[in-house]
Amino acid sequence: MDPMGRAMADYWKNKKADRLRVFSPMFEEDEIPLQTLSNC
Repeated sequence: MDPMGRAMADYWKNKKADRLRVFSPMFEEDEIPLQTLSNC
């Protein structure tokens, strides 16, 4: 499973992680609230 998928699964099962930190050479560091992703 990819890192985003693992973070979403952890949030769904444990409600511990609440943000996913995203790093990319194409844009600045960002954080995505996992609750936003789980509502899709």
